[in-house]
Amino acid sequence: MSKIFIMSSVHFWYDNRIFYRQARSLVRQYQVEIHALGLSGVKNVEGITVVGLPKGRRTGRPLLWLRLLWRGLRSRAEFVHFHDPELIFIGLIIKYITNKQVIYDVHEDYSLTLRHKQWLPARFRLPIARIFGWMEKFMAGRLDAVVAATPAIAKNFTNTTIVSVCNFPPPDVIQPKVIKDYFHRDSTFTAAYIGVLSEARGIVDLLEALKLTRGVRLVLAGHFADSALERIVLEQAGRNDNLIYLGVLPPEEIPGLLDSVDAGLACLHPLPNHLSSLPLKMFEYMAAGLPVLVSSFPLWEDIVLGNGCGVTVQPGDCRAIAGALQKLAAAPDLCRRLGKNGRKAWAAQYNWVREEKKLLALYGNLGGIGYEPYQPHQASCFPIYPLNPRTCCQIILEQKTQLIPPVLIHFEPLVKREICLKETIRSGPGIVVIEGFISKTIVYKSLNCCTDDAEEVIVDEFPFQGVIQRDDANEGDVFVPDGMEVLALISGELNNYNKDGTLASELRERLVVNICVKKQVLMQAVHP
Repeated sequence: MSKIFIMSSVHFWYDNRIFYRQARSLVRQYQVEIHALGLSGVKNVEGITVVGLPKGRRTGRPLLWLRLLWRGLRSRAEFVHFHDPELIFIGLIIKYITNKQVIYDVHEDYSLTLRHKQWLPARFRLPIARIFGWMEKFMAGRLDAVVAATPAIAKNFTNTTIVSVCNFPPPDVIQPKVIKDYFHRDSTFTAAYIGVLSEARGIVDLLEALKLTRGVRLVLAGHFADSALERIVLEQAGRNDNLIYLGVLPPEEIPGLLDSVDAGLACLHPLPNHLSSLPLKMFEYMAAGLPVLVSSFPLWEDIVLGNGCGVTVQPGDCRAIAGALQKLAAAPDLCRRLGKNGRKAWAAQYNWVREEKKLLALYGNLGGIGYEPYQPHQASCFPIYPLNPRTCCQIILEQKTQLIPPVLIHFEPLVKREICLKETIRSGPGIVVIEGFISKTIVYKSLNCCTDDAEEVIVDEFPFQGVIQRDDANEGDVFVPDGMEVLALISGELNNYNKDGTLASELRERLVVNICVKKQVLMQAVHP
């Protein structure tokens, strides 16, 4: 059996991406060793050999690099998979001395994060970031593969095999393994944030927003980026029963916590690296069936509003965060609907099953075993990779309809919508193209309507097009509709008022359409 040597001088061995995603998937087909922080000696965890490294100060890192270089050179592993940019020299040395297959796993866009590192002098941050970005791209191009945590990061690299493997939750994340009373559960609406606690991740904004709410509880879990913020949180938690800090929770306790709360938060500030990120916490909230409240970054809006699974707010706007929390607290039916939509989106698109396939396929292309279907570590009610899955896409439509004659604004228009698809659904290598239109019938009152029964009727049509990515799609394949609905009405308002504000001549709507398809399997006749 082929062997994989995974190393990190920054991350703990139990890191979500390193251990709970990649190593647990790879160990089913390979021998896996992890060399990382947080353990003394050697330990076998779920069939994975974990070899510890001592955690010290930043100035002691070079000693860890030398230790990892020595271990990597001596290892009989065919593959070396490292997770830190500071190890890129080590990876190159190992590759050219031993001819092993070396893979660089990129967690962040480091050329962007360096521009905001407080330990770097401000005037040197941009030049250092640019030089690092060029060097990282140049050296990574001499390795065998790059595994990027997001598609945006993957675009930074060329001249080698590049695969985007997102850090989405696996199916067993929805099953609470450890049940605890994290706080006294009552009717109080409870929102949680799980992850690194820092000002850039919106923790101060959440504390201020909590002060503006009534009947809302805030739960924080994770480690602090700086001691000053830790003192603020602990001080306020001591004075406010609706602010709870749980410390750092092990991954197996996260599902139990999410099962105890009503909403998930990710109100990060718009730093360049945050704008294109795909935060694990947001998808864990969705997997747990929780409505999400996140910053209004374009990428996050496409996910959250496109799937009708939460609310977005302007980052840093404490009043907007407080208002959104109060809105969710006052609407349990809305929370259930948003949570259900989020769970569906996670199951269909944002889960580790899809990402694991790409990781195993990469190792197969580099000379390993290749892809085999995922089997969950525990029994799960979640259907895993059906042979002919029902796949969906969400399309955001902005529509304007001219109302002639104008509508009397005291009588709200009645709008009926019907989704119509073209008879033929086109397909090509890896994609399915869906085309159709929304037929909208608007019934309303105008000045021309002299009696109570008289009404105006306008029929308008709006074309749309959507794309579904499917690995089993090829040109000429036949796909058929398997469900379509207006998933959410994001906004709807009358516009173009007359001078006295009694008439409006335009209706604007922004809505999300969900279209699902299945592949039509044609049975061949069997002749004796």
